Amino acid sequence: MAPSTSSKTAGNGLERVRAQLITSLHLGNLRPGDRVPSVRRLADLTGMNRKTVHRAYQTLAEEGLLRLRPGSGTFLSSGGRSGEDRPGAEELLRAANRWRAEAMALGVSPEVLASFLQTCFGASLRGVPVAVIECNREQTGLIAEELQSALGVHARSVSLADLITDSARALAGSAAVVTTDCHRTEVEARASELPVHTVALDRSFPRQLLELASQGDVVLVVRDRAFATPFRRLLEQMAAPPERIARIEVLEPHDAHVALERGREATVVVSPLVERAFPWRLQEGRRRLSLRWRLAAGAVDRLRVELAFALALRRGAVPAAVVRASTH
Repeated sequence: MAPSTSSKTAGNGLERVRAQLITSLHLGNLRPGDRVPSVRRLADLTGMNRKTVHRAYQTLAEEGLLRLRPGSGTFLSSGGRSGEDRPGAEELLRAANRWRAEAMALGVSPEVLASFLQTCFGASLRGVPVAVIECNREQTGLIAEELQSALGVHARSVSLADLITDSARALAGSAAVVTTDCHRTEVEARASELPVHTVALDRSFPRQLLELASQGDVVLVVRDRAFATPFRRLLEQMAAPPERIARIEVLEPHDAHVALERGREATVVVSPLVERAFPWRLQEGRRRLSLRWRLAAGAVDRLRVELAFALALRRGAVPAAVVRASTH
């Protein structure tokens, strides 16, 4: 039975809108979670002023009867337990159909889309074995550590030299490969059976070092001195002043200790990979900083999507052990 409306409430815009919506619920014209008529449509149906309907919708949203979604419309609350507000079935179906249509326009089947969504937004990347390949252990270690922390993948450091020497052994058990654009061509040539993804590094770290070098010498302590050559090349590509580049020396822990014990004046920047492996006690008064070179903004999220999609496409071809690892 529809609720009665007194003459008093009939003249009240808020109560008239409330009664209209509740009547629609009673008659089955609307269900919890459904989208309600637009302000213009309800004003036309009831003869009320649009501003009156708009104010009523705002008030009913504050009371919890409605949900306002900018760009999508106004919806009846679903009235879940403990105030929980869940989308209605029709709303979810519309969203699912929209995703499916957009995916099919991109040439992605519904099955691959479902697998992709589960992998990308669930915990399905956890434990997936990924080989991180670079020309030095410093970069592979930093990249692998961040990917493992952010995505939950099992990131394994692999040197470019090992990949060149024996690619089958270097990539054994891996579901995907991650490298930087510097070595993508070399890696793709030797990892043709696996998807190869690239990540970019944030340039704020080299900029910080160049700023320190404007004030004096800098000793950068890293796990692998092979890092020095590509890092110097990067600084040159950034058009850094040659005199500043010359003030930055990249050393491994033992060599750095020797240089500093001899009284060399320099700001010491220690890689987090070194800090965890070696106890560092510098002479009092020495300036020591801990700076971390991180992946560029958005690199991890982009990789999450790429890995999830590659795994979704290869579900039938990925070894059973990899599939099991990716779902635990």
